[in-house]
Formats: sequence, C-alpha cells, structure tokens
Amino acid sequence: MSESALYYALSTIAQCGAALAALIGFFGLWRLDRLRDQQAALERYLRRLLVDRGFSEPDTMALPIARIIQATRSVADGTWSHPGAPEVRAKCQRIVPQWGDLQGQQRRLMVVLISFLLGTLVLLAAAIVGIACVKQLENLTWPLWLVYVASVWLAGAPVYVVWQAARSSP
Repeated sequence: MSESALYYALSTIAQCGAALAALIGFFGLWRLDRLRDQQAALERYLRRLLVDRGFSEPDTMALPIARIIQATRSVADGTWSHPGAPEVRAKCQRIVPQWGDLQGQQRRLMVVLISFLLGTLVLLAAAIVGIACVKQLENLTWPLWLVYVASVWLAGAPVYVVWQAARSSP
C-alpha cells in the first residue's frame, strides 16, 4: 500500500470515526433522555395514583422511587392491603412491568453506546497513531487488514446502535 493511499485511508477512518461517534453519541443520548422522560412520567403517575387512593401526599412525594416501586409491586401482587389498594391493583399490575422494561431498555442502550464509543475511540487512536507512522507502515501488509476491519466497524457498529435504540421504542 502506498504512503499516500495509507495516509488518506487512515485520515478518512479518523474523520468518519469522529463524525460517527458524535452523531451516534448524540442520537443515543437523545434516546436515553426520552426513556428517562417516560420513566419520570410513569413515576409522577405512580405517586399521584397512590395519593389519589388515600396515601399521604407528603409521604408519597418524599419517598424514594425505589420505595414507591416496592409499594406498587406489593399492591400489584396483593400482599399489601390498604383501603385504596383494590381499585389500584389492576393499574399497578400494568405499571410494574413497564417500569422494569424502561430500566432494562436504559441499561441495554447504555451498554451498547459505551461499547460503540469505546470501540470507536480505540479506532480513532489507532488511526491517529497510524497517520503519524505512515512512513514505517507503508511496506507492511497488515495495515491494509486493519483498514478493512476499521471499515467494517464504521459500517456495522452504528447500524447496530441505531437498531438497539429503535428496538427499545415503546
């Protein structure tokens, strides 16, 4: 591989990697923000549901969400008997799985985003170091294979991230 071809390939890989990291990072964070908004709306609904059914408003609004979810699970499975609980039980049975699903979607998307961004960071670092060492790399055959691997990563990894983000849509 000639010096100029290797230089341009590594330069293009670095530019594409940086652009994709910014674009996919933005998209992923936007999707995570939407999931958090859904979770916040569900939390407000749960707190208001408990207050409307006779639970103390100051206590309900001050409790950590983990306690609210625990109370919701207790109402949903019938282990907590409260004067307002029978009317709320069906609603709580729908909400508990939604809450768990939102948390699962957030965790999965975070793992995918972190993996993508770390992989792209490694690729960027390798490309930048490669650009600095083009003269030494031009006579070797393995840099060409690294260009192929980088190309596959830059084509496939963003598609996977977008697919995971779209898959988590409600």
